[in-house]
Amino acid sequence: MDARTDRFLTNIACVLFLLLVLASVAHLDRQLMGTAVPSLPNGDVIAGLGAPELVPLSGSVAESAPAVVGFDPRPAAADLVDPEQRAQYDAIVRKSSLELQQFRRSQSVGVMDGAGRKGIAALTNVNPRINGWFVLAFDWGPGQPRAYYHLDNPFRDSQALHLDEADGGALVLENALGRTRCDLWGGPEPALTAARVSKLPYASLCGGRLFLRNKVEGYSTDLEKMTDLLRDTVWKGDDIVGFVRESVYKDAFRESGRTAPGVVPAEATLAPIGPAALRPQAQGVAVIPENFGLAVERGGGQGLLLGHWYAVADTPGVLASVMRAGDVASDIVERNKTRISPLDEVESPALIYMVAFDLDMHEMRFALGTDHPRLNWSARVPASVRMEGLPGPDGIDAAAPLVTTGMVGPTARANVVAAFAAGFKREHGGFKWGELSQRNFGSHYGFIESGAVLSKLQPGLSTLFTLDDGSFGMKTWQASDDVLLPRIAYARQNGVPLVDTGQDGKPEIAPLVNRWGPGNWSGSASAQLRTL
Repeated sequence: MDARTDRFLTNIACVLFLLLVLASVAHLDRQLMGTAVPSLPNGDVIAGLGAPELVPLSGSVAESAPAVVGFDPRPAAADLVDPEQRAQYDAIVRKSSLELQQFRRSQSVGVMDGAGRKGIAALTNVNPRINGWFVLAFDWGPGQPRAYYHLDNPFRDSQALHLDEADGGALVLENALGRTRCDLWGGPEPALTAARVSKLPYASLCGGRLFLRNKVEGYSTDLEKMTDLLRDTVWKGDDIVGFVRESVYKDAFRESGRTAPGVVPAEATLAPIGPAALRPQAQGVAVIPENFGLAVERGGGQGLLLGHWYAVADTPGVLASVMRAGDVASDIVERNKTRISPLDEVESPALIYMVAFDLDMHEMRFALGTDHPRLNWSARVPASVRMEGLPGPDGIDAAAPLVTTGMVGPTARANVVAAFAAGFKREHGGFKWGELSQRNFGSHYGFIESGAVLSKLQPGLSTLFTLDDGSFGMKTWQASDDVLLPRIAYARQNGVPLVDTGQDGKPEIAPLVNRWGPGNWSGSASAQLRTL
């Protein structure tokens, strides 16, 4: 048999194998919704996180300085500009993830470990304005490998870190209550070594004032493992996944609910969001969603009125709503008819679940998963825009020495209201067709975690971001918005916008919504804009 026949038979075998796997785990993801998992392989967007309170100095480390009145650990954003580091950020060359951090600040001191070995310790604050992630590195001289430790500062608004060279060196923690020397590498059993050996995703240091982030294995369903295996190792593996999705599971997970009596929620519940504009036939229609998963204050009705917002039970500042795709008011459809595609009889009754968060009460954060999104090239971008020798569009293909855990940090878990994993994988986070495919190496979707740029934010893409003061933004990114970079704590881009602001200041459908290729939408090989 020739090579083409071998590939064909291999693909057929993979399809049959995948069908067997999918048949056994098709509902596994739903069963896991709402359960706690060790670590997610995909990036998580996390809502409802509050900053931890300032803690007094721990008994395990000694106080060495008096309190500081008006202490602020974060410099002004304007003070972070460094021309040399900006040049490293802009350079189209292979680089480390630290060289991608143009606002970083580093300090080096001579140190000595518990065995009397002398070396150099370097502490890098990845983004001092955010003050969350630090990398502690040791150079013990020729013939000795450098050691890197990713430290997580849970008290970023109130705690500063720096190195002290005295007595063999130590890490100094400073807040409004004073300064603390924390010995991490001295003694017969160094604290850093014990934290690394523990293999905990967040290993406590300095009496809980810091955490060492250790690399851990992420959680994946069997379905995710199989699709990753096909995409990574089988010729045209993504096409095989698409074929199975479109031929076996097409519309399998569509939900339409059933009608039932509904009650208009109390006026206080609706504020500040009013009901959706519906076509007349949908006014007053209520449905019972099949897999909503949220308990809401229904006001006595069995169903949820289409387009109305209901308070989520026992969760202040969170509202939920149910909508049907085909029940949008006719005037909205008519006004945007050139930018939307018609719905068929399968799509029209499909339910849409929506959740709203009051951002005066909650904060949005983003975390990369252990495996996804990756940092290399998307296979979708044209070969003509790739730069030979670059491992990825930003010069990196791995986060190291930074560590991504796919988890909520220990001090934030008690404050988490909701989490969802819905970001595009790198495989699908780049443009194959259209203008955006020819710009910026294919316009890979960007993301930032704890002030660390791991994929540059690209102009023209819909962007969610949280600034250093906790405020939240959502916009189509422009090159001029890069002025915000030193203040961005978290950001995620997920393609082109669905809705934008028109010239009259009113919302309108964005121009690439019904353009399958230029908009980089999912769907079938025949350009049908529909997934599962």
